[in-house]
Amino acid sequence: MSSRKFRVVLDGEVYEVEVSLESGEEEFSSLIARLAGAQITRVEEGTPKPVRKRGAKELTSEVVGRVVKVCVAKGQKVHKGDVVIVLESMKTQIEVRSDRDGVVESVLVKEGDTVKRGDTIVIFE
Repeated sequence: MSSRKFRVVLDGEVYEVEVSLESGEEEFSSLIARLAGAQITRVEEGTPKPVRKRGAKELTSEVVGRVVKVCVAKGQKVHKGDVVIVLESMKTQIEVRSDRDGVVESVLVKEGDTVKRGDTIVIFE
């Protein structure tokens, strides 16, 4: 039995899990993806975890995906929890919500763009 670490993205939330496997890694990933519609990637030892600075002005993407809708514009007031961008990842739409009250200084993506995890998508004043 071997132990593996996985990063699971479910409903836009990122979870890191360590699992002891009796079957192959491919079978496990396939099963979880089918059951939960999650995006799963293997976490290699030494892989840096994304760091989110408290109080930072940037809102970053937690997943790799394609921008399907931009819901805010420069100068717009937003409240914590408002949807600012909608991404599509693994055929699932993910609402990226503001993590603060504030005013949008700039939107760095447009519909059709592809973003990686950690990419800045919105900057607040």
